[in-house]
Amino acid sequence: MKKYLGVILVLTTMILNILVKSYVGIGVNGVLIFLGIIALIKGFKLEEIVENGYLSGKKSLLVIKIFLLVGGISSIWIMSGTIPTVVYQGIRLMNPNYFYLSSFLITSVVAFLLGSAFGTSGTVGIAMIAIGKGLGADLSIVGGTVISGAYFGDRCSPVSSSANLVATLTKTNLYINIKNMLKTGAIPFVLSGILYVLCNSGSNEIVKKYSYVRFIREKF
Repeated sequence: MKKYLGVILVLTTMILNILVKSYVGIGVNGVLIFLGIIALIKGFKLEEIVENGYLSGKKSLLVIKIFLLVGGISSIWIMSGTIPTVVYQGIRLMNPNYFYLSSFLITSVVAFLLGSAFGTSGTVGIAMIAIGKGLGADLSIVGGTVISGAYFGDRCSPVSSSANLVATLTKTNLYINIKNMLKTGAIPFVLSGILYVLCNSGSNEIVKKYSYVRFIREKF
């Protein structure tokens, strides 16, 4: 009975994803169907495939719980003024001469607190883009500071869904994984900060003649 329920569930969700044009869902279910076919070719029984799929998928339920908690925390922080306060205080301390570096650091801190790169980009990231536009900064570089900061913070956050998923599937310690990721991410983090400082320091001299993007291409 389980094998039929598993097949019906996958096919039903595949049809629903096609109808609502959920390309992510189509990809996920397509991969499941493809792997199932390969397993059948390899000699596994359908019951074994469904059973193993259920047991493996059960491990990822932790990620769904974290997604729900992060979504709830993000909404609460936005409505209670926590995120706006962090942005406001960060902007107060921000030096316009080091706007790119400040944007990078602020998004890194918020992503670390939220554990969500998407949540950070959708809140603090939008604020940074708006501020950068008002200052006349290059929005391509501002976008880079937001994405890199959000990725770094999410990568090293103990409440990150991806970090918890990796720890659960590999049966490793979450905090040891984060410690190792901090070690490997320290050098890129410092180099990115230096690059953003160079972008700001050089932009004041050539802003009348060159764009920020052209400056980076010529210097690096």
